Amino acid sequence: MRAAGLRAVLSLLAALALPSLAAAAECRYDVTVIDASGSELAVSIECDGGLPARLGMKTGAAGWVGTIRLSDGTQLETDLDGWSIPANKRANTAQYRLDIAAMANASGRYNAALKVGDSVLVQFDSWLAVPEPAGDIELVISIALPAGGNVATSLPRYPEGYRIAASELDRAGYFVFGSFKRADVTLPAPGALATGSGATTQAHLIVLDQGMKATTADLTRWVEFTGLAAAEFWRGFPMADSFIVVVPESGQHIARGRVLPGASVTTILHVGRDMPAAKLYADSVLIHEMLHLGSPSIEDKGDWLNEGVATYYETIVRERAGWITREEVWREWLDLLPRGLDAMGPTGLEEADRNGIYWGGALFMLLADIELRESSGLRQGIEDCVRAVRDAGGTMDRDWTTKQFLDVCDRTYGNTIVSDLAARYLKPGEPPKLTVLWQRLGVSMAKDGTVGFNDAAPLATVRDAILSGGPDAVWRPVPRPGAPPPEPMETRGSGAMRGTAFESPLPADARCRTATRRSDNLDCD
Repeated sequence: MRAAGLRAVLSLLAALALPSLAAAAECRYDVTVIDASGSELAVSIECDGGLPARLGMKTGAAGWVGTIRLSDGTQLETDLDGWSIPANKRANTAQYRLDIAAMANASGRYNAALKVGDSVLVQFDSWLAVPEPAGDIELVISIALPAGGNVATSLPRYPEGYRIAASELDRAGYFVFGSFKRADVTLPAPGALATGSGATTQAHLIVLDQGMKATTADLTRWVEFTGLAAAEFWRGFPMADSFIVVVPESGQHIARGRVLPGASVTTILHVGRDMPAAKLYADSVLIHEMLHLGSPSIEDKGDWLNEGVATYYETIVRERAGWITREEVWREWLDLLPRGLDAMGPTGLEEADRNGIYWGGALFMLLADIELRESSGLRQGIEDCVRAVRDAGGTMDRDWTTKQFLDVCDRTYGNTIVSDLAARYLKPGEPPKLTVLWQRLGVSMAKDGTVGFNDAAPLATVRDAILSGGPDAVWRPVPRPGAPPPEPMETRGSGAMRGTAFESPLPADARCRTATRRSDNLDCD
């Protein structure tokens, strides 16, 4: 009787709780792709309880719609970035058409729409008219394709269609319409290498429509091997079901990359159409963006943390994989880390410019790594905090603050080495003395670029532990197609690993690394 009475009480409580657990209101978007190239869309909108007081769209994009027609024949004219719906008209559904090709030709940028051959890459909020204010409304998107048409997106698909909260739309990823190639790459799942579970995840590769010297198979292998190198660092690929879009453009280099954070993380890579497949592995842009996936989007003045982690570890990960030598790592650092001195001195990391957030952030990581290695007998480095942040849920689909990140570091080490170092360099002050630092580390570079190592220097063991990961670290080299296998290694504790260098990385000023924040100016030369 007592058990039955308890069940009755629990049932009553559950019934009383039902309203708070009710599903969010939905707006359903039935989208018809008019032609196989994805150049034009027809969209119909129906919302629970009727249409909202207003439908909005990214400023500028609404002009490519112009008019929305309600089901009773009423036409709504745009007021720059949306449409107001009279109260007595909200029982209707709404329909509009959008000329994506015209919008892409006018903007030519992937923060609105970008057309490449017979494929078009378009951000969510550049083609969806959404309720304002967004509130708790869920958007459900179903797509009908013509013969030969295709669609891809980073959103998960449900039986009723793709889903996303309206409040997340301005930080969502992309849809790709038209003709393109796709491939799924299997990688170790997040945490799988730490637990030995053998679980896997997939990176979904989309190659926009235009001929390239590197084939889709070449690009797929590149994503696979780079993903395996990133997985070694993160103990599993940092995010499940990653979405990667290759945008072909003129040239023989990878021009730039970008990760768009938020509800639907997307990595964009601009790859030269004439770039040979072998040369892909000489560039660090893809590993840079994959490192971003395992870090949160720092939404205050912490861009230096986002970019510092990726810039610092892109060379270390490639060295551990056996793709470049330690000489190449230190050559890049000796040459380029001085670019971070202004951010670490007169400007301060919080107000660093575009150059400063990369190289100032990377220089901060190096200084933190040195202090942590010294204090722990080489066994801990800044990578332990970086992984702890990822393990605490700090991936690129989450917004964190600088303090949250630094607090994880303090808890990881049981001290305040990292937060104290940040406090020293966040504001303007004296920059570190790199000449002295290089001497203590025992690294030098001659005028011809030759890098020398002094193993009698005070921090020589710290220098080597930075690349090796410490005396207990073990890394599996990642072979590249067409390259000799790296020398076998049982442990990496000595830091004396000699990988097979394939090609020296492009100079940093020949690349345009776009930051992860959506507010950045994405024009790059």
